[in-house]
Amino acid sequence: MSSPLGRYASDPDDDRVTVALLGAPLKVWQRAAEHHDELMREMALLALAADPPELPKRLTELVQLLGQQYGAAGSRPEDDREQALADGRDRIDLSYEVPRSAGPAAARMRALLDEAEEYCRTTLLTLQQSPVEAAFSAWYIDEFVRQTQGLPPTPWPGPWE
Repeated sequence: MSSPLGRYASDPDDDRVTVALLGAPLKVWQRAAEHHDELMREMALLALAADPPELPKRLTELVQLLGQQYGAAGSRPEDDREQALADGRDRIDLSYEVPRSAGPAAARMRALLDEAEEYCRTTLLTLQQSPVEAAFSAWYIDEFVRQTQGLPPTPWPGPWE
């Protein structure tokens, strides 16, 4: 399966590695993906606004980085996840073939998203993630970072909902 992070910055000529997501919680993943999409939409709208609202300087920078670079991201592969949810499963194991450079790109993206999440708490319309969704998001991105560095996969420790 191609990488869901492949829609973000990475070098397609880079050597490829397999990243395994073991025991990924389907319902938590679904909520985290919805939050991510909502945040990216808000960032994209702010980045494209003809008369943008007054924002803190660092949030303005984040809007430019996330809204312009990542806001128009393509769809992610979801067929296996959707089928597993329809089958009533609560978790899934998936693997992705990614360029090794996807790891550093994912680490940069995580740092930006962590900053943006703070503004969800104080400034943005998008609500802050729940603690479980935040933990999942960190685990998800960290698995790409770790495994592109040659480390073994770490299964999701739970919870499942």
